[in-house]
Amino acid sequence: MAKRFIDSGIFDSADFRHLKCEYKLFWFYLLTKVNHAGIWINPDFELAEFQLGVKLDKKTIMQQFGSDIEIIKEKHLYLKKFVQFQYGELNPNVKAHLSVIKLLDKHKI
Repeated sequence: MAKRFIDSGIFDSADFRHLKCEYKLFWFYLLTKVNHAGIWINPDFELAEFQLGVKLDKKTIMQQFGSDIEIIKEKHLYLKKFVQFQYGELNPNVKAHLSVIKLLDKHKI
């Protein structure tokens, strides 16, 4: 089971505070679904809606999170700030970091 750091001040952020509840929930879902490099491989929005019990709109997701999410290889989602927040500066001499570096290279990030 992967563990993730989370910013304890997230609810103080005006951007987050102004999101509708379903998109706040989706953000936490996304943080738990991405791999350790911050990439959600082949996103399944239908499954996300089922598991969260909410209706999501992909266009709204990109409007709300567009500065934090990048579409890569036309089908995967990448959380741009994930790696920096979770690991800080990546060091290839650290095995956990090397794995992340390899995934980022594989996806040309």
